[in-house]
Amino acid sequence: MVLPKFEVTAQRGRQIDREIARVDKLIARASKQIKSTDLDKTLNNEKLTRAAAIFGGNSADHLSAVAASRVMLLEQERMVLEAMRRPATLEERNLMAAEIEQLRIARRNLDDAAKQR
Repeated sequence: MVLPKFEVTAQRGRQIDREIARVDKLIARASKQIKSTDLDKTLNNEKLTRAAAIFGGNSADHLSAVAASRVMLLEQERMVLEAMRRPATLEERNLMAAEIEQLRIARRNLDDAAKQR
């Protein structure tokens, strides 16, 4: 009895590694925005943003909270990508891909001020 020959490639692994590297860069960029600078606190203080709320401005505290939420969502996305590295059934992989898509949608909605209010 002869078994059929098959070839193993690491293409899927490389693609996931590239996604994880991209998410790591986004985490590093977003984590810098968590701590507000003095200039940001001055320009976006609570009193000014309440007065200028009609223009859609946000306070420095609100912007840092949004950045912290973004980092949290990116870290969850990274954990799901790490889980996708391990062998899984096709159904589990589809569920993980759907979860990643939901996390990305939530991250995009963080910047939309109309949806936050």
